[in-house]
Amino acid sequence: MFFLLTDPISHLPGVGPNSALKWQKLGVLTVEDLLHYYPRKWEDLSTISPLMAAQAGQKITVKAQLKSISHFRSPRKSMFITNAVIQDESAPIRVVWFNQPYLQTSLKKDEEYYFSGAVGI
Repeated sequence: MFFLLTDPISHLPGVGPNSALKWQKLGVLTVEDLLHYYPRKWEDLSTISPLMAAQAGQKITVKAQLKSISHFRSPRKSMFITNAVIQDESAPIRVVWFNQPYLQTSLKKDEEYYFSGAVGI
């Protein structure tokens, strides 16, 4: 299936009237508009750092093994909190996610994953 750049995005598979209306509010009317609609923010997560080199406030990406994971509901704000300990060749570190309870069943202990985020104190 081929589309012209001038075709409305409603001709694309999976773009129904509701989706087309949402895209229209963003100024995306044609296939060409969609091709030139770039993300508002982009982060390069390809640089892998050792945990030992992490500094407070720095955003890093690490390849580490999940050593333990626990999950509980906070009494304040009724928030789900997932805590884990990850470790690479250099050091272990504790990681925390808020309101993502599915992680406890998605992440498996002793498996290796890529983690990215800001380092806290």
